[in-house]
Amino acid sequence: MSTHGSLSTNGIRSGPWNGVNRSLHNSNTRPTKCIIKALPLFNSPESEVLLKQVAIDAAWARLVHPLSVIFNVGKIASDHEFCEIMVQTLGSAGSYIPRYSKTKDLMVEVLFSNPETRRKATTTGLDVKGSRIVAFPGFSSGDNIIKVDLCNIPACDANIELREPLKAAMESYGKVIDIRAYVDHYDQFRGKATVFLDISANAYPKPLHSQIRLGGCFNATISARSKIFKGINSI
Repeated sequence: MSTHGSLSTNGIRSGPWNGVNRSLHNSNTRPTKCIIKALPLFNSPESEVLLKQVAIDAAWARLVHPLSVIFNVGKIASDHEFCEIMVQTLGSAGSYIPRYSKTKDLMVEVLFSNPETRRKATTTGLDVKGSRIVAFPGFSSGDNIIKVDLCNIPACDANIELREPLKAAMESYGKVIDIRAYVDHYDQFRGKATVFLDISANAYPKPLHSQIRLGGCFNATISARSKIFKGINSI
């Protein structure tokens, strides 16, 4: 019988903890990698054409004509069905370019020659099989979209407390089109967020500082880092 700390016949030290130590050594003791996921807090209708991967291919989105409008048809109607409804309601257009996303959702870029028809498309929209689809203006270039990564955000209930203070803090730099916070696989907020800004309307965009004041219930300074948005793959 082996005593604690004695050697067995094969030269391996044996004892009451030997089997336990070996099982611990052989087990996978690496910590589980923390999975970070996005928690959408705000998005404008325009953000869908550039930021929502299931809706449209990013490379095509950046080539949209500046006067075009985008109809997000989804799976409500086929290309042929939607085209017939659009022509019957608004008349024919100068250009009609359909695209399907990876999930087979239909997005249509339409260039109307008549400004009044374009206005109707973006205000009244179309009745497609009982669903109202209102067009929104397309972006002519991804260079007008700035992605701002924010960190060191104080602890909070991101679903409830974060949206309005972040939106207010970033509106002076451009039009806020999308806000997303980041949580882990337990849905715990990790103090980070991303804001997408459209600066196309700003002739002289306000410089973005590395430190931004976050008001509301926070009254804190957070860190910011920005870059030009080059498509969905850069999110």
